[in-house]
Amino acid sequence: MTDNVLRQSVPQAATTLRLIMRCIRCYIQTRNEQRELSGLSHRSLRDIGLTEYDIAMDIQRPMWRRCWRRVHSGPT
Repeated sequence: MTDNVLRQSVPQAATTLRLIMRCIRCYIQTRNEQRELSGLSHRSLRDIGLTEYDIAMDIQRPMWRRCWRRVHSGPT
């Protein structure tokens, strides 16, 4: 009985750990992107089609919402 429970719980734990790791990777990637964007000049932002307002709104958006979408959008 105990062996069967263990056999079932190990894959579930692995799946949960993978999900947590994807969330952590998303958080780190998003913070790096935000840091790079906030360091760009007004002219550079204009060249890539963004404004300072766009960057401010992106930074204010809840991190968990963005990462939740990324994590569930497909394998990475």
